[in-house]
Amino acid sequence: MKNKDRIVKDLVFIYYLAYAVLIAELIVAQLLPLPFPVSESVVYVLNVISIIVILVTIPVMLKLFSVKTKKFISVGHYIKWSKIQIFVLALPAFLLGLEYYFFRDKTSLYCFFIAFIALIFTKPSKPKLEAYLDKEHEFEEVESTTTEAAADTEEVKQTEEEQPDSKQS
Repeated sequence: MKNKDRIVKDLVFIYYLAYAVLIAELIVAQLLPLPFPVSESVVYVLNVISIIVILVTIPVMLKLFSVKTKKFISVGHYIKWSKIQIFVLALPAFLLGLEYYFFRDKTSLYCFFIAFIALIFTKPSKPKLEAYLDKEHEFEEVESTTTEAAADTEEVKQTEEEQPDSKQS
């Protein structure tokens, strides 16, 4: 039980750390002066790229996490993919925050908030981890049942092999 709590605390810490970095970045971007003027065509191209990145990253990462953690492998596997998911969804938000700082464009700010909100869906929780650990117990039960069945089959084969010998004697 303590192990579950510790894992959840570590993942939640990483989750809130990502949020803290994003909020701090936005505050700093708002307080610092504009670094230099940029042409509108550059801003437009970067906005289009940002929108495409956000539209691809969010659904792909949410689905990839679901697929990778659907089949039980280990708790370490779940933790690894949770961290990857948080990082991959926070990275575009961080880059959009930088884009907002450099260009003061509302489109990059809106995309930042979209990525910020998408990060909500990655919050690790104790029920999610317990559900994953339940898969571990099911996996162990199936594995032990399979091992027992294989042992029983071996015993039956051995007795069948011994019985013809006793009939011939």
